Amino acid sequence: MQSHYDNELWGLTINPADVNQVCTGGGDNTLRIWDMETNKQLKHCIIDKDFRAIDWSSDGKFIIVGSKFGKIYYISVDDMKIKDSFESIFKNTNEKQWIQELKISPNAKMVAYGAHGGVSKVEVLNVTPGGKNLLQQYGIINPRFTSALTHLDWSSDNSAIVCNSLAFELKFLNVDSKSLISASGAKTIEWNTWTCLFGFPVQG
Repeated sequence: MQSHYDNELWGLTINPADVNQVCTGGGDNTLRIWDMETNKQLKHCIIDKDFRAIDWSSDGKFIIVGSKFGKIYYISVDDMKIKDSFESIFKNTNEKQWIQELKISPNAKMVAYGAHGGVSKVEVLNVTPGGKNLLQQYGIINPRFTSALTHLDWSSDNSAIVCNSLAFELKFLNVDSKSLISASGAKTIEWNTWTCLFGFPVQG
């Protein structure tokens, strides 16, 4: 019998390539993949830091993890090994700012995330599975929040990000120019997912 065993459970993501597989993780420093049909654990790995946010790539090949201490991990699903890690702009030692939300782009070539604990920017990394360094910084986008980031989603064409803050703000970001998009300019954007609490899809 196997399960999470310590502190709080934070991260949950579904394998886009196989919706019967779910991955969870959090305060016990373990990342676990479950089969929803058999209710059994398939794989797991141990990460050296308590973590908060996780997401599964669209091809099902890797999982990205954002830790409580601002570190990003690339996990290969095949062998559940940490293949690379990246010290984000949120790295610190006082535990006041951790990766709150994290999403991999639909084409699995980028990952974007923001933090809890103070005003948050959005950091975007390039993900290059065939390269020497799997995670490399692409850029930092300032959504001009007045509080911590709580949710974010990618557009279907990988060009834009929508995000919410703890102060109930809604912002749209252009990934290439690393700038804000007006609300009216974002009305026609097709979104790959919508987990944000605010926005056009959740009016009323």
